[in-house]
Amino acid sequence: MVFLRNKYFLSFFSVCLLVTGSAQVLRVDNITVQAGNAETVYSLFANTFQLPVLFRYQPAGAAETGKVWLGNMALSFTRADKDTAFFSKLSLEPLQHGEALIETLTGFGISLNPPGMITEPGIEGEKLSWKTIGVRDLCSEWLQVVMADASNPAFFASQRATVKKIFTESGGGALGLRSVQKIILTTTDAAKSLQAWVSIPGVQRLADIGFRLIDGPVILVEKGHYNAVKELVVQVQSLAAAESFLQQKGLLQKEGNKTLILPAAVQGLRIRLEE
Repeated sequence: MVFLRNKYFLSFFSVCLLVTGSAQVLRVDNITVQAGNAETVYSLFANTFQLPVLFRYQPAGAAETGKVWLGNMALSFTRADKDTAFFSKLSLEPLQHGEALIETLTGFGISLNPPGMITEPGIEGEKLSWKTIGVRDLCSEWLQVVMADASNPAFFASQRATVKKIFTESGGGALGLRSVQKIILTTTDAAKSLQAWVSIPGVQRLADIGFRLIDGPVILVEKGHYNAVKELVVQVQSLAAAESFLQQKGLLQKEGNKTLILPAAVQGLRIRLEE
């Protein structure tokens, strides 16, 4: 276990937002997994895959949670009273903070849920806290989409810089992970979902298949029975080496030419590997 203590085309509208500093979403900073055996799934990523740990799995208030780093975002694990696991929350990192953030979003006609607070351990044991603000039109039973407004943005940025350095030095853990490349969402109404996403300043639509933020993975949207995260696609340095490692551990699943971490080992989560 490792412990811590693209350029793309922008529409004229997006360029204006970036120039004026009002683009609100920089990247997906964290994806939360809820699972009945969250500690076991966390251990697979922290111990078997040897990914950098932002904090060990432990009680956090009324919950139990732990967090690892995937190269360009964090993956959190929280215990839930369910037999399966699912990606329950996308936490977005905004460029503005406090009342300025809320005023800008509401000024664009975006409906927000009442804010909540999250506090968790920092790398050196100090506390980090965020105000979480749900984007109402993107929140559902199976997925919450929130702005995670750090109480101390400069300190938060320094923590992320530290974990990125350690991730690079570790070579991406046992899988040779580089980063999360794609987040695949399902939705009951693709047109409505895409419209809700691109109404957030800083989100760039990619035809009718999805969108991307200023930084981070492409987010693709598919028709489905639920509004949920279907799959993460992660990039590895060598697909052959990653497959060999997973095969040795009994954690490899092939679906045609697709390579996945065995879903049964992660309570049904779909995490696909690409080179």
